[in-house]
Amino acid sequence: MLAARVEIAKELETIKASIDPRKVIVVLAYIVVSISITFFNKAVLSGYDFHYANTLSLVQVLCSSTLLLWLRRMNVPRNAAPLSLKHARACLPLAICFAGMLVTGLSGLQYSMLLAYSAWRGAVPLVVLLCEQIFLRSNTSPSIVGATVMIVGGMVIGNLLEHLTVSALGMSLIAANCVFTALYLVLIKKISRDLKLDSLTLMLYNDILSLPSLLLLVIWSELGSLTSFGHWTSPLFLMCLLMSVGQSFLLNLFIFLCTTINTALTTSVAAESKNLLITMGALVVTTEPTLSMWMGVSISLLGTVWFLYSKYVTAANAALQQAS
Repeated sequence: MLAARVEIAKELETIKASIDPRKVIVVLAYIVVSISITFFNKAVLSGYDFHYANTLSLVQVLCSSTLLLWLRRMNVPRNAAPLSLKHARACLPLAICFAGMLVTGLSGLQYSMLLAYSAWRGAVPLVVLLCEQIFLRSNTSPSIVGATVMIVGGMVIGNLLEHLTVSALGMSLIAANCVFTALYLVLIKKISRDLKLDSLTLMLYNDILSLPSLLLLVIWSELGSLTSFGHWTSPLFLMCLLMSVGQSFLLNLFIFLCTTINTALTTSVAAESKNLLITMGALVVTTEPTLSMWMGVSISLLGTVWFLYSKYVTAANAALQQAS
């Protein structure tokens, strides 16, 4: 009897040791920053009628790459791999997906209601699940797959029952953003694993390589009318713009950390949790809640709990197998 208790205690200690606090911290930090930047981006693009999503993306990436270069000069991170043309070529697909994700995301937010935008982007985890199978050959457990389907299904059910439709342009941008986001997350995991680069160095490659395409987009579509924008001297607009730019760097940093420490699917589910929280807040504050709305949210919430439990069980089983 005593030996059995000792064995159980050892197994519990092994399971506790398998839970890495860093994984939880980066997920929570990602969710918080993601919620905050959504509102600041919405304020810049819609609140002040700043119809220059490409310009906002360019400013965000330019400031991010400048900060990353400065950090590199300060020897952060230590012993970082030297920049090379070989690594740059390998990171080019990542930069293309990043630029596409930024442009379609900000443009989709501009042409959609916040509630509908957050809800329809809930399809990202399913796309990530598919991309992980194709590019990473991931062996995802049926429990995690079922939880992911439940998370996405709840948001889709709520959308269909409540007719949370957007314009054809807005829907096209959101759909494209789902694909670009999924590819971006999966490529972060794949390239960081293959090249063994730290998150800051991979971010630097990504930012520098995406700058030319964003600059061309701005010159082609927005540069001629930027001077006619009427809020350049507004302190509140400049504050929102500054907050958007600063949080963009933090958001991308936490995306890289969350994806490399955890998985691409975990990052996408964390993003869906953010969308779920925004939807719940919108139901309480800005709309009159209905049964179908709460039904969809409840299904997604239960799916999120199931997903977390499945990840915990998977980690615990892996730790026990390794210990034995």
